[in-house]
Amino acid sequence: MMPTSTMSSDEPWEVELLKQFCGSTVSLEELGYARQSVLAASWFVSSHSPHPHPDVCLCGDGRVGRSLVRQWVEFYTSRVRTESQWDALSRDKLASVLQDLNCHLTTRIFLTGYKLSLADILLYYGLHRYMAGITFGQKAQYVHVCRWFDQVQHFTELRPFSLPEVVFHKTPDMLRRQPATE
Repeated sequence: MMPTSTMSSDEPWEVELLKQFCGSTVSLEELGYARQSVLAASWFVSSHSPHPHPDVCLCGDGRVGRSLVRQWVEFYTSRVRTESQWDALSRDKLASVLQDLNCHLTTRIFLTGYKLSLADILLYYGLHRYMAGITFGQKAQYVHVCRWFDQVQHFTELRPFSLPEVVFHKTPDMLRRQPATE
């Protein structure tokens, strides 16, 4: 699912999102990147667009931080991203992805530590439709993923590109309106 309907370029939606987020006007054609190289193009846009917010470090701090960001961007491209925005992960693949993320996030605020990175942004947008579609009972199995996801979705810098908010807790209004199904 594309985060915003204003993106009309031939570039992958991930690159368009990052260009808007970073305020970059460079095109992939100018950079000589192939359209399929989401990883390389995303990395280039992020690394050449320093973000002023102190809680954002798109490409990671130092060598270890950069390596972690690359590792999680590769995780996104190999395990979450589908060939078409209309394709969906199988139930087993989604469970495996969420389990791996949940385990990793037990000791971290964001994927690479304490600052939002390129990996967090890509995985947030890549997982949004799945997180919006699972039940409260399923979300309870992945508490660390839900905490991370909720924190990323409320990050003010991402608001211009926001998708519908994913709800993680039943509120009293929801309980009165819906019969209990779980």
